[in-house]
This record gives sequence, structure tokens and C-alpha cells, in this order.
Amino acid sequence: MSHYTWHNVTESSRITTKHSFSTLSFVAEIFIFLYVGMDALDIEKWKFVNDSPGTSIAASSVLLGLILVGRAAFVFPLSFLSNLAKKSPNEKISFRQQVIIWWAGLMRGLFQWHLNIIR
Repeated sequence: MSHYTWHNVTESSRITTKHSFSTLSFVAEIFIFLYVGMDALDIEKWKFVNDSPGTSIAASSVLLGLILVGRAAFVFPLSFLSNLAKKSPNEKISFRQQVIIWWAGLMRGLFQWHLNIIR
């Protein structure tokens, strides 16, 4: 409906709506990262890794691998689908750009996770 209603509201209403939804999106994202970060730091869930350093390294390696594969499973297929819809070669997402999107998302998530640990 936004296609039809966007042109029928005043400029101030457009700006207010845009900022309201941006703020809601930002708050929802913060809530998700905080929840995931706090859940990951739950001591009860990590008691099994106290047995030996090898178990801790193995659990961390498996989690890191799953994160890498999970992020790639979303970025590359969705970029492929996006490229199918684009007509112009200039608009298509190159493989290099896909790798940058994949890596930037990993670093952003790691940064958010690190901030949750500090707090």
C-alpha cells in the first residue's frame, strides 16, 4: 500500500514515518543482538567445556564453522537471486562484493557480540 499512500501524505508525515520505522528497526535489531549475546553467555550452557581445553576449542571451532556456513548460506544464494532479477550488468552484485557482504556481516556480528561481553 505504501506505493499508493506515500504520495498522498504530507512531506512531514513522510519524514516522520521514515524515521519512526528506522527507529523501530534499530531497536528490534539491538534487542535481538542483546538477547543472543546474553543467551550465548549463559554459564549453565557452557559448563561442559570446563572439562578440558580441547573440548572448549572444539566447541568454539564448531560454532565458528556453523556461523561461517550459515552466513554464506544466506548471502550467496540471495545475491544470486538478486542478480537474476537485475537486467543491467552494472547493477549485479559481483562475487567479490558478495564476499565483502559476507565478511562485513560476520565482522559486524562479532563486534556486536564483543560489545555485549563488555557490557
